[in-house]
Amino acid sequence: MKRDFATTFLTEGLVVVCYLLAFRLVAQQLGTSGFGEYALARRTLAVLMPLGALSLDVAVARYVAYALAEHSERARRYAPAAILLVVGAAVVLTVVLLLFPGPLAQLFFGSARYSDLITPLPLLIFGGGLHGVAYGYLRGRSRIQRANVLVAINQALVPLIAIPLSGGSVSRILLLMGAG
Repeated sequence: MKRDFATTFLTEGLVVVCYLLAFRLVAQQLGTSGFGEYALARRTLAVLMPLGALSLDVAVARYVAYALAEHSERARRYAPAAILLVVGAAVVLTVVLLLFPGPLAQLFFGSARYSDLITPLPLLIFGGGLHGVAYGYLRGRSRIQRANVLVAINQALVPLIAIPLSGGSVSRILLLMGAG
């Protein structure tokens, strides 16, 4: 138990450090304008993500843990059910985002000329939702170390890898992060 708490704490610390490092790398590689686009896109994602993830990370962890405590076979059905919900929510958001990129760019970023930043958001939302289901499933099964590795890869390493591979495009950074 102590090890789980310690490694979770360290993993979250790593995520924070890498988050800040990612912003620094974006600022260095893309300048003030690129930094602003990246920061706004990440904040927009933070607003939209709950609509796609539906808090399923917490729900899956909870119900899987309850089912395992009761020695029920239901534990293995929660993740597929949650994935279907994530896919459904992501499809709805994708349709809205891709049908109205100009107006949504105006709403989120202050100008329709940033509509290219809307395009990667569905992939990020879908990827984030799947990450949440996987993370919740691992936590519910008390596989804390594996859950921490998943978080470290997806939330710490993927952004740091995506930035240098992007060729100086915020939109490509976001697409690479979503694919990762």
